[in-house]
This record gives sequence, C-alpha cells and structure tokens, in this order.
Amino acid sequence: MKKFIKIISSMLVLVFVASAMISLASCDNINYQSRTNPNNTNTDPDKIEDKTGKLTDEIKSEIQLQYYERNKDLSNSPSQIRGVCYGVFDDAYCLILTLPGVGYMTVTTEIDVAKYTFYFGDSNTMGVYYNGEFYSLTKAYENGILDDAEIEELYYFYNLTKYDGRNPHAQNKNDINWYFSRNEEQIKNDYFEKTYQESTKEYYNSPDQVKITCYGVFDHEYYCIKVNIPPYAYEESCHEYTIGKWTFVASNSGDWIKVYANGEFYSLSEAYDMDLLNNTDIEALHDYIYGEN
Repeated sequence: MKKFIKIISSMLVLVFVASAMISLASCDNINYQSRTNPNNTNTDPDKIEDKTGKLTDEIKSEIQLQYYERNKDLSNSPSQIRGVCYGVFDDAYCLILTLPGVGYMTVTTEIDVAKYTFYFGDSNTMGVYYNGEFYSLTKAYENGILDDAEIEELYYFYNLTKYDGRNPHAQNKNDINWYFSRNEEQIKNDYFEKTYQESTKEYYNSPDQVKITCYGVFDHEYYCIKVNIPPYAYEESCHEYTIGKWTFVASNSGDWIKVYANGEFYSLSEAYDMDLLNNTDIEALHDYIYGEN
C-alpha cells in the first residue's frame, strides 16, 4: 500500500511539473510570438525626426528595424521607436533613438569626442548608425566612421537645434558665431540686394560694408540679427517692444532685431506671428541678449 501511495505521489508530482512547464512554455511562446509577429516588422518613418533634411523614409525604416532587432525585449514593434537625426555624413547617421516605456535617467550626461564635449539632458545619448551597425559617438570616431571635421559640424549643429529640453547647453555664443560665420556672406549679400538704392549709396555700395551681429540661430535656418551700416546716422529713439511675454529694447532705429529666413528679412514680431519662432525661441533669444553668456 505504501508503495502504491508512493507511486501515485510521484505521478502527481510529475503531472504538476509537466503542467507548470507547459504553462511556462505557453507564456514564453506568447511573448515570443508577440515580438516576432510578422506584423511587427511594420515601421513608421514619421517617428524619426530629421533635422538635416537628408534622411529618406527608406533609411528611417531600416534604422527602426535594425534597432528593434537589438531591443526586442524592450519594444513590441519597430514602429514604436522614435528618434531625432542631427547629422548625416555619407552613410553615417547620427541620431538619438528612444524606446517606448523606457525610463531614462534624468541626469546631464557628458560625452567627450575629439576636442568637443556633447551634453545630453538624460542618460539616452546620441549614437551612430553605419552599415547596419550601431556605434556610440566615441566608437564611431575611434573607428574612423566620423572624422574631426564631421564631429565639429555635428557638435555645432546639435547645439543649435531648436531647444527641446534634451540639450542643456544649446544656444551659446560660440555655437552661434560658428554657425553664423558659415552663412554670413550670403546674409550680407541678400541684405545689400534688398536695401541698396540711390538714396543709400552714399553710406554703402558693397555688401562688405554691412555689419551684422547674430544673437541666435533656430532650426538652423532662422537667424536673429542686428544690421549696422557704420557711416549711416541712425535716429536716436529708445523704444520697447514686446514679443510674447518678453520685452526687447531698441536704442535707435538700427537696433531692431531682424530675422533672416530663406533669403528674406522679417521683423521679430513678424517672424513670431508667422511661427518661424516660438515662445521657447523668443525666451532663449531674450536670455542670450539680456542674460549672462
């Protein structure tokens, strides 16, 4: 009898273990299927924002698929992966990619590459996608995927991206001056062509005589500037004007801030009304002019 009970007990244990294994296997199978379902190869290129204008939807989809393959345990579909692209150099794509539901540490992260320090607002930093593989900025530089000139361009481009809370060191004087210097000649030429006339030729007859100071660059194409023609006698008249909730002061008729965008010049209020600049941009501009830099 004891032997019979022992046999029955052993059989019950085996049945219980088998049931548990089937149950666990079923759970694993459900999870596996949910992450390898053919439908989960769908991508959504619109979720990768391209600041450069060089990223095709095909490349965006490829990046989402490849990133998903490496992070299946953190994402259910490639289409859930978001990102922002800050640089394209041949076949190297510099992006910050974000996985849904992942809690990135809210801490300023510094990464030294070449002679530049990149700052990020949390633990999710920029990487480089190149030939089907992902690299950190440091590894991309060390492996020769990005050279010194490309790191320099990426650094300034990233720092002048519209401030979105990710980059706590955006819009400083060195960044603005570097980026403006690359387009200063074109802006001077455009200003000269639009303002030169018979009545002004006694003051200037060449774009080289146009003096421009840049106070901000937003979205890499909207330049906030003041234009000065040294011999020109500006009317002295202190004037305050308010954009959004920020007040600016013009000490004379030549002290008004202009916005250069796509070959045209606008007043600051016009650019604001046209949504070329938003409240965040105006605040950054105001802080740059009247705050400490």
